[in-house]
Amino acid sequence: MSSRPTAKIADGRFVLNLPDAETPALWVMDLAEAQASVIRLEADKGGLYVLKKHGHAKAETIAVYRNREAGIRAMNIATRALSRGSRSAGAAGSCDSRWACAGRVFTYFVMVWFLLWSINLTPFIMRLVLSPFVSFEAPRAAVKADAEIEEGDQAEVPEFLRQRPTTNAAPTGVPLSADDFLQQQSGDTTGK
Repeated sequence: MSSRPTAKIADGRFVLNLPDAETPALWVMDLAEAQASVIRLEADKGGLYVLKKHGHAKAETIAVYRNREAGIRAMNIATRALSRGSRSAGAAGSCDSRWACAGRVFTYFVMVWFLLWSINLTPFIMRLVLSPFVSFEAPRAAVKADAEIEEGDQAEVPEFLRQRPTTNAAPTGVPLSADDFLQQQSGDTTGK
């Protein structure tokens, strides 16, 4: 069994094990009480070093040491454990496990994506994210073909984009029988 002092935070309590004290002790304190407390090493008149907790009401003796260095070591171990415990208990964004952190990150990602989608920034963000990997020149050429193009620019636009619909084609969305369609294709407008 080790004779070195140990300290840990368990179930919202600070547990300090002091086997190297003059009288070995296991001391427990609630973390809520620890926030308003001070742990000090004081020398008494008899040449002993007393590790005390000073709180709201009164000072409480934790342990007594004959050697000052042993008392300082116990106080440092207690201080480190309390600082680790207060950091992990006080951190609002701390995660208990790797999966909890991953779930939290995914949730934030979905929330931000929904916000961007709702304010219609998704196409802009997608273009920004994908621009190193995808060329956006083809959609620009299609937009350019739909607009009025000068004669000198015709060579830049592919042939299939320059073709305009014929005027004798049936309007889009109008029902047409198969016989009428075949008659329009053959150019026969007289009927049978």
